Amino acid sequence: MDHLLVEFLTETNENLAALEVALVRLERDPQDGSTLSQIFRLVHTIKGTCGFLGLRRLEKLAHAGETVLGKLRAGALAVTPELMSTVFAAIDQIKFIVTRLGVTGSEPDGSDAGLIGRLDAVSEGKTGGQGVGPVPMKGGIVDGAPAAVQSIRVGVDLLESLMMLVSELALTRDQILQVARSQESGPFAVLLQRLSHITTDLQEGVMKTRMQPIGTAWAKLPRRVRDLAQELDKRIELVMRGADTEIDREVLALIEDPLTHMVRNSADHGLELPVERRAAGKSETGHIFLNAYHEGGHIIIEIRDDGRGVPVDKIRAKAVAEGMASEAELAGMTNGQILRFIFRPGFSTAATVTAVSGRGVGMDVVKTNVERIGGTIDLESVEGRGTIFTIKVPLRCAIVPALIGQAGAERFAIPHLRVVEAVRAGAKASDGQGGGEAIGQMIDQTPVLRVRDRLVPLVDLNATSKLGAAKCAAQGHSCTTVLRAAVAVG
Repeated sequence: MDHLLVEFLTETNENLAALEVALVRLERDPQDGSTLSQIFRLVHTIKGTCGFLGLRRLEKLAHAGETVLGKLRAGALAVTPELMSTVFAAIDQIKFIVTRLGVTGSEPDGSDAGLIGRLDAVSEGKTGGQGVGPVPMKGGIVDGAPAAVQSIRVGVDLLESLMMLVSELALTRDQILQVARSQESGPFAVLLQRLSHITTDLQEGVMKTRMQPIGTAWAKLPRRVRDLAQELDKRIELVMRGADTEIDREVLALIEDPLTHMVRNSADHGLELPVERRAAGKSETGHIFLNAYHEGGHIIIEIRDDGRGVPVDKIRAKAVAEGMASEAELAGMTNGQILRFIFRPGFSTAATVTAVSGRGVGMDVVKTNVERIGGTIDLESVEGRGTIFTIKVPLRCAIVPALIGQAGAERFAIPHLRVVEAVRAGAKASDGQGGGEAIGQMIDQTPVLRVRDRLVPLVDLNATSKLGAAKCAAQGHSCTTVLRAAVAVG
């Protein structure tokens, strides 16, 4: 594919993503002149580049959209839901053509005459009123604009290659340091220590190139919420915080679909219709809140709404009806445990199946995708007040610090994120701060450790890994377990 075309596709996809966010913001606040100017510039840029590359179909469609936006900017047209829906339809068609262009290298066959006719009719004032003024909104977004940064485009393949080379360098560094530990006063001790520091800094630097703002995964949500608000006849405001929180791009790609599904669920199941919210003493506009922040080596993502909450009684009844639990079992569960039935495959409390939800497919997939990358998902809900989903995922998954143990000839790695505490089996009691020693004893011929008045099973790594004495002897190794600690794995 031609280099100029590749650059065009990259730039246009970025502009289209920014366009959707800006259009939703404009529909929410038609008086925002700076947003309208930004939208006009983005469409004008797309149109101009299309003309330069000879992409006539895209150029005609972008030109028709630019005409509408020009009259909006001049105050000759009003921002109405009908006008915005037509503009969104044009953006969707541009995205379709750009996608096909990226696959085939040329514009797809077809005509946009009908859509261009609708845009021309809008620009002639055949729909909507005169003058730009406030209009009632059904969907909206509140978010801070990201700060401008200097950047260049680098191919993902090159970054992956650098990551592999740095990983090999780090492994080689560790092997050299392992040998150096047996020679405490060796002549290269200082140089090796310096090499270790440089390698660590280089590794951290390359890792940062994989990090992307989580707002990248949120870019499509304002448009989705806007369309859902119209489809469901609800008033919805999307509030996003922490969009600049950075996360590994692989983790980002895996959580994008779960986040979209959960926002759709909040809009459909969580938020009430305006008349229902008025009757409950709430504002007609329902809110969906997205928040992301760092906590230790994890990213915490909260999806919260101020809707009707999850009906525990309905979940309890559905679980009994589907044979997932008995009345006696449910009686012994907390509300939080009962709420977790929504993560079971096929579970849904929706009375009817709609185009948005109700088929019982989704929350189990969300849980599976989150757990696939070592994350967890939990929820809290109060009927009549709303629901909070909390997703906890690793900050990155390319390189994971681990606790290393050995049994016979084999080495085992336990990710640090899964280790709650490590204590050494010895004669002293643990100091209560972690990392101390614990008293070992036998109970019913089972070895255990007493840690702060709590008994922890002591598991033989050799036996658990099935590396018995016979196998170790055949390999010429002694069967000593190097990992001499009780590890509580969460």
